[in-house]
Parts: sequence; C-alpha cells; structure tokens
Amino acid sequence: LFSLDPHFKNPNFNHWNLSVQQDVGWNTVLEVAYAGSKGTHLYEFRNANQPAPSADPNSDQNLRRPNPLLQTDWSLWCSCGSSTYHSLQSKLEKRFSNGLSFLTSYTFSKAIDSQSNASLGFTNGGGERYAAHPEWEKGLADFDVRHRVVLSYSYELPFGHGKRYASSAPRAANLLIGGWELQGVNSFQTGTPRTVTSANGVSNSDGEDRPDRVKGVSLQPSNQGPNNWINPDAFTDQAPGTFGNAGRNIVATAHLINVDTSLFKDFALTERSRLQFRAEFFNLLNHPNFRSNSLNTNFGSASFGQYSASRAARQIQLALKLIF
Repeated sequence: LFSLDPHFKNPNFNHWNLSVQQDVGWNTVLEVAYAGSKGTHLYEFRNANQPAPSADPNSDQNLRRPNPLLQTDWSLWCSCGSSTYHSLQSKLEKRFSNGLSFLTSYTFSKAIDSQSNASLGFTNGGGERYAAHPEWEKGLADFDVRHRVVLSYSYELPFGHGKRYASSAPRAANLLIGGWELQGVNSFQTGTPRTVTSANGVSNSDGEDRPDRVKGVSLQPSNQGPNNWINPDAFTDQAPGTFGNAGRNIVATAHLINVDTSLFKDFALTERSRLQFRAEFFNLLNHPNFRSNSLNTNFGSASFGQYSASRAARQIQLALKLIF
C-alpha cells in the first residue's frame, strides 16, 4: 500500500551567501565566503502503519499498529523533511604567470537533515527508528564533510630554452631538461558520517534498532585502525521494547587523501606537430582510502567496526601522445 500526505507541498530552498575578495599581489586573489541554505517541505517516506514497540516478543504486531485492520506496513509520502547547511568557503587563486598557476580551496561546513534522500521506489535513503517520532532522526546529513581542501596547480619547470635556468643550453641538453610541465589535483577531506545499528532487534517493531550510548565513553578506540574503527565499549544493548538512543550518523568514517600528479614533456617534430610524453600518477602517496559504506556499523556482529574495502591504490600510467 502507498499513501500521500493530504497536506503535500512542493519543496523549497533558500540560499544565501556573502563573500569578500582581495587582490594580494603576484596575480593572486583571495576570496572568503559564508554560504548557507535551508530546505523546507522536503520529500520523505515514512511507515504510516508501524507497530509500536513492545518488550513482549510474543505480542501481536498487528494489534499495535495505528490501523490494526490493515495488517501490513504502508509508505506515506510526505513533504515533511527539512535541512540546513552552513559553510565557510575560502579560495586562493593565482592566475597564470611565470609559468605557474594554482587554485587552493578550503571548506568548513556542516549539513543537517532528518533524511538525506528519498527514492521514488517508496523508501528513504537510510533507516529510521520510529515513524511516530521523526525528530529522533535529525542529525548530520549522510553527505556531510566537515573539512575539505583541494589544491590544483600547473607549473612549467624553469629549465631549457626561454626559461630562467639553462636558457642557452645545447640542443641535446635542452631536449633532455626543457619543456617539462607539472600538473596535479590534490584533495584532502574528512570522512562522511555513519549510523550504528543493532543486531539484536529487541524493539519488536518494524523500525531500525540501534544500541544505547554509554555516557562518557569515546566513540574512537585508543588504537583506532581499519580493523578497530569504532569503540565497542561506547555502546550497549538497548532494553527490550526500545529502539535504542544512539543517534543518526554519529560515527565519523576515515578521512580521504588523494594526490594525483602528472608530468608532461613536448617534443617538437615539425612546425605543426609534436610528440607529448605523459607520466600520470593517481593516488601518488598510495594512501589507503577506505570506503565509508564498507564500514560494518552493526553493533553485535563479529566484524563490528571493521572496514572491508578501500578505494584504488596507487596507479601509474605512461603514454605518448601525437598532436598534429
């Protein structure tokens, strides 16, 4: 069954921003901005006939539904969600001069909502505990990234004919040291949040069970690593007939570091053609970037707090390119 909220409305967003730019010399501009947004009447799907929790495992779920005559769940499509986003955005850009250009950006932000997406397959992107208390799900958005730094650059190495160094080098030497260009895109960011669920299912309902938080115990273990990312001592099994009080998206996943660098060199063949050598390095540092969706967040399972997959390791690509 499927139902539509009789007070259904179109979603709307309000955006606002304020920025300041300053020329700092050397063909370089600094920009600092605040940007925010607020979403209202966002689409969500809720279980309109979810049974109330019960500590009695033998209790008939259908008798605990809002409408016990319809002995099943049904999706309610409503425009009842909301979201907020606040960010500090900074950018330092150097226009191309003296063989160098770069763009560096840093974003410090926080995104909050109750559901981060709603599929027209009549489901939310994430679970919820109890449809009667949707306010329990307000927390960090699934895509929240607190810190992100990106540096992109292009640099013509100052060697060889027409450059600062070795400008009068013999032709053979210039063929070796001249015409090199370095390019790269480097990104560094904190991980996205995840929700800890419970494996015991003692709510005796259709919602997502979660454990209880242990007050005063850090979510991060002292020896944090890919096989021990979440501190199991920070959680305990919830009481029967409850959904647990661990909030949505309270665990931060591993940060990401990605350094992609390319080295180019052109060899002139004729006035209208050249041969380009390209050496490209992806994840140059070979940093292990663990996939956030591979982190086991099911409290009570044997592999709780362990990662099972990571992004690509270092890759090196060499190529020759004929340009004519």
